[in-house]
Parts: sequence; C-alpha cells; structure tokens
Amino acid sequence: MEMQCGGKTMSKGVHPKDAIERKEIFYKNHYFDNEIVERLLHRYLRGACTDVHLRDEIMIHASELIVQLIKAHNLAQIYPGKDDSSMMDLFQTAWIQIESALYKYEALPYCAKCYNNMRPNESLLSEEYIFEAEIVKRIKRCPNCKVQLTETSIYYKGKSRLFNLWCVNPNTKVITKNGILPISDVVDNISLMVHGIDKMVEVNGGIRKIKQDTLIINSMYNYPIEGSTEHCLMRLNDNGPDWAKLKDLKVGDLVAMQCGQHIFGNNDDISDIKLVTDEWKHPNVITNDMAYFFGLYISEGSYGNNMLNIYNVDKEVIDFLSRFNGLKFKHQDINCGNYTCSKSFNEFMDKIGFSECHTAQNKKIPDRLLRMSKDNIHNLLSGLFDGDGHSSSFNGEVGFTSTSLELINQIRSILLNIGIVSKLYVDPREIREFIKKDGRSYISNLTGAYMIRLPTADSLRFYDRIGFRINRKQENITSLPIPHEYIYSLKDKFIKLYKKYGSVGHYNQIRKLIKPGYVGKLFKVRQYLEYWSNFSEDIDYKFLKERIDENLKFKNRVIWLPIIKIEKSESELCDIEVNSDDHGYIANGFVSHNSQVARTVILAYIKKENRDRKNSNMFKTHVENKPIGPSKIISRFYDEAYELCKFNDEHLQILDALMKLHNKDERAHEGLIAKLMQETNLSRSSIVCFFRIIRLRCHDFSDSPVNEINNTAKNILGNGEPDDFEDR
Repeated sequence: MEMQCGGKTMSKGVHPKDAIERKEIFYKNHYFDNEIVERLLHRYLRGACTDVHLRDEIMIHASELIVQLIKAHNLAQIYPGKDDSSMMDLFQTAWIQIESALYKYEALPYCAKCYNNMRPNESLLSEEYIFEAEIVKRIKRCPNCKVQLTETSIYYKGKSRLFNLWCVNPNTKVITKNGILPISDVVDNISLMVHGIDKMVEVNGGIRKIKQDTLIINSMYNYPIEGSTEHCLMRLNDNGPDWAKLKDLKVGDLVAMQCGQHIFGNNDDISDIKLVTDEWKHPNVITNDMAYFFGLYISEGSYGNNMLNIYNVDKEVIDFLSRFNGLKFKHQDINCGNYTCSKSFNEFMDKIGFSECHTAQNKKIPDRLLRMSKDNIHNLLSGLFDGDGHSSSFNGEVGFTSTSLELINQIRSILLNIGIVSKLYVDPREIREFIKKDGRSYISNLTGAYMIRLPTADSLRFYDRIGFRINRKQENITSLPIPHEYIYSLKDKFIKLYKKYGSVGHYNQIRKLIKPGYVGKLFKVRQYLEYWSNFSEDIDYKFLKERIDENLKFKNRVIWLPIIKIEKSESELCDIEVNSDDHGYIANGFVSHNSQVARTVILAYIKKENRDRKNSNMFKTHVENKPIGPSKIISRFYDEAYELCKFNDEHLQILDALMKLHNKDERAHEGLIAKLMQETNLSRSSIVCFFRIIRLRCHDFSDSPVNEINNTAKNILGNGEPDDFEDR
C-alpha cells in the first residue's frame, strides 16, 4: 500500500518526514511531468528493467502516463466521438501497451567483466532469465573468463524499447539513398532509409524535441557530434566495442568512426527546371562537366547583374570554361577572371540552389547537388579542390581552405562517405592588406579560415578516387611518401600477449610495441600480430585481429579515434528509430545508437489498432447515436458547490455560467476567467475570489485528492492521532 506526500512515494510504516529527507539523486529526463514516475523509471532502467516491484509501482501511475501521452500527441482525435466508452477503449489499449513494454522485457544475464558486444554469447551466463542472487548461488564463476560472480558483476541485456531518450542535433548528417542529409529531413520524411552499421535500414519513426542541455563530443581530427546526455556512441573498452552514453564518455576514450559507405543519390535529373528566357538551354540531366563546373563556381565564382565570373588562371580551367555548354567564357588577365553574360544561365543557377552575390562565409553546396550520383559527386569535389584546394609539392598532401564552416563540414561528410578521413585546422586569420597586380591596395575583412588536410594514406585515396583536373596539382602525387595508416590503443593488448606467450622469437621487433606512447602503424601491427598466430583462440588475439580487420575494409571501414574535447551546450534535438537488430546508424561519421522511445511502441500500436475504427462508418454511427451522459464526478462537484455557495448570489451566478460553458464548450478551460466574465458580466476580481474560495474549501468536496491522501494516511498510520499527522 502506498501514498503520496509532497511528491514522494511512501511505503507502510515510513514516517512522512523521513520520506522527505531521504532524497534519491537521479538524472531527470523531463519526459514525464510526474517526478515520481521519473524517479521510478530511472531506477527501473538502472536495474536493467528487471525489478518486478518497480514495474508494479510504475503501473500504479499508468493512468497519468496515458493522460500525458494523449494530451501531448492529440490521441483523442483517433476516435471521432467524445463519449466515455471511446476514451475508455483508448485508455485500455494504451494501458495494455505500457504493461506489455514493462512486463515482457526479454533480458538475459551476461558476465560484465568479459561481455563483448560483437560476441555476446561467449559471456552468456544463462539462457533463461534468473535474478542475480540465483546466478551467484547457481553458477558462481563465469564459464568464459572464470571471474568470481557477484550481484554487481552481472550485466542484463535484452530487447526492451523502454523510455530511452537518445537524440542528436537537427543538423547532424546521416547517409540516405537520396544522398547525405541532415537528420531533421529524415524525421520529416521517415520513408527515407538511412545507413546502419553495415547496410541501409528502414526508419520506424522520428521525433523533434525542444531545446535542452547537450554535450558536444570532439574526436581526433576534429570530428564533432552533438547530442543529449543519454545519446549513445560505440566506445572501445578492454572487452571490445560497447555502447556508452555521452555523459559517461571522457577525454581519451576511443569512439568508432565509420567511413567508406559509398552510398550516393541518383538525382541527376534537372528537366523540371523551366527558364523564363530561352537564350541558353540547359541539358535534362547534370553531366560530369556540369558537376565539375558547380564545384569550380562554389570555390572561385560569383554572379550578379547577368554576369557570372570564375576567378582562376590555370590553363586547364580556362580551356574548360571556353567550351563549357556553349556559354563562351572570356578570360581577363587584369582580374584573373573568366566571365560570361547570360540572363538564362544566372536564372538556372538560382533554380539549382545558388544565391546571387553570395559571400565567402556563407558558401555551401546546394541540397539538390548533394543528391547527385556517384560520378557527379566525384566531379563536384574535383572542381572544388581545383578551386580552393591544394596539393603540396613538398609531400603531396591534399587540402582545402574556406571561410565557410558549413561548406567545410559538407565536404568532410562527402569525403567520409567515399572512405577518406580528413583533419580540420582553424586559422585565426586577421584583417590584412593586399597589393593587387595593378598596384592598388585591397583590405581583406575575412577573419577566421578553416583548412581540411588529408593524411598521407587519405591523400593517396583522393588522387586515385577523385583526382584533380589541373595537372600541376595532380602531378604532386609523386611527392607522397610511403603512406601509413595508424591504429590507436592496442599496446596494452600486445603487452598481455607478450606476458602470456613471450616474444615467440621476435623480441627485437615486438619490443617497439610495448614502448610507452606507441601508436602503431597498421601494416606493422598486422605483421607483428602474426607472430602469435598459433594462439588465435586467445581473447586478446581476437580483439587485435578484429580491430585490424575493421581498419582494412574497403566498405564500411571502422577506425577508433580518441576523444580530445567534451563541451556543454544546448540545442533542439531530433531522434529516429531504425529497424535493425543492432539499433545503430551513422551520424556525422560516428557509430550511433538509435532512439528507442516508449512513445513509438505505445502510440504506434494505438494508431495502428484504431485506424480502422476511425474510418469505419459503423463505428461512427455507433458513436454518434450513443447518448453522452454527464460524469458522476462532475455532477457531484456541482451539487456540493451549489450547497457551499447557496448564500452568495454572485457565486451561484458563476456556477450557472460554469455549467453552461462545460456543456457547450469543448475547450472551456482555455481562457476560462475571461469566458466567465463575459457570461456573468462580473468583474475579474469576483471570478478570482470564487476560485480562491473553492480552493480553500477543497476539503469539503467528496472527490478531492486532499481527502484521499488524508484518508490513506490515517489507514497507514493506524492508531496515530489525526491532529498529530496534520502537524507533521
């Protein structure tokens, strides 16, 4: 038996004062308004959703949860009628779904010490659900790692979709079959498929959330992701990959980045673009040359007053522009520009998504171009890098510079999709003065620039997969040193192998692996691991082999990068739920866990089960013909209120108006005081005075929650004096 007192849950025999003082600290998600429910859900989740008593307590509050869900999502609109039976059907359906989500949780026990998300069955302790105390008594030691089991060393994992609130910034980029899009676009159109951990997966649902506290995680090479504190990324620990909440991550932790998905759109059709003038006609599809031109324009171009300029002096670019789509670009040596005058072409650029007279800071790739096919995306990048990109004649390194952070992030996302990792550097550029060729001075007000630089191995991938059309840049491939891939935090595992099995005859080579601060070159690490190939069943050997194989894949290559910075912020949020066994998807390159929201389970079922009823003529007829009787609680309130106010004419007048509004106005509670003033012609102070008196006399009403609490308290305290309880 329980009671509520001051927002706390009290069990029998607990003094109210003690219940107030013993506050439990918990992370509040603010998803439900009821603080008791928040507390119970937190404890239930923390216990892997296995505590039967907590489930029962949560179900005590199920009615309140359902009311909040109905209000928040307008679920009453599912039924065309307003009678009590319709609402009771809705309540019953929602109740069953909440109870199902709570009670049908399928969880199995695993050893927390050796649990590996990639090979969970190795640490499975039982194929049936049993409580911790029973496991400790029955099994005692983990069959896999032989560790002594305690109640705190058991990890429960199952299929629940219960009340998890994992979400990311709306601008977070995800990979779809329509190209790389912000996650907010997927929430608005859940028919889109997104890239999961190893394949394209369907989206079950999505939701937007109001601004709230977030964390920004920055990995090595300055790859950021912003999400709620509950959002999960894949982290590498001693036992292998596992999910970790953002609030549990710390600087130095290794998080998974995936690249090389090679998923592109196929939207090259531009036949829908109609031009007012017809002096120049565009093709029906975007060609490779047109995609290359768009890249050049984003880097080096501008247009306005019917003129379009591309500022570049390389011979290959000048020759390309002179024959591009019959536009007859002309080169000017004075300002290094290539210009053409065409009202039709400027109109065409507008409809592609470019803006006239854009500045360097707001450059970006139009959304339409992000949906292009693979070849066109490659040519777009080639144009961008022929413009504002570079390749070093000293070491062959490829890079790109811009003052537009949005453009930089778009390019990095596309490069990751192609399998190319990039580093980001910030140049604190200040206002500077330049001297032009004609001797005139020019002051640049551009401050702050961003530079993308590709490591050696990724520069080689760029030359091979994308390339420059400008020969002097492409020829610098010969300056590249031998490319090396680096792999982090494997030293401890090599030390364990060394301690268990010795140097196996290769001490001089292996000693490099156990030096402090060693960061392994991938091909060397792969070579050294083969020295222990006779021990391939060893758990540490398997760990190392998996990390190396992940890094060598052409498609969906996984690299583990350390976190270098964690910042607090706030943002609006979006989340999606994907239809896959691993519940993962790629967000800003990070391997992220999808949202699994109770709303999705409960409400989707309600809508699905009742859609036929809503559209059924028979059901509508049943609802419309059924008489609607007043609620007994409402009738009792009016009877008792009239008795209390029988000596006050103004209050009786207000009660008459209140009953009239209740019968004819579905939303009487909205602007209630103003409506009562209009009905009664009384002053605002008179109406407010009436409500104050009703509130003060709430003890005199049969259905008052205060009376219910007092009666419950008396029953709990037994022989205690009522006056004593009131004083407490």
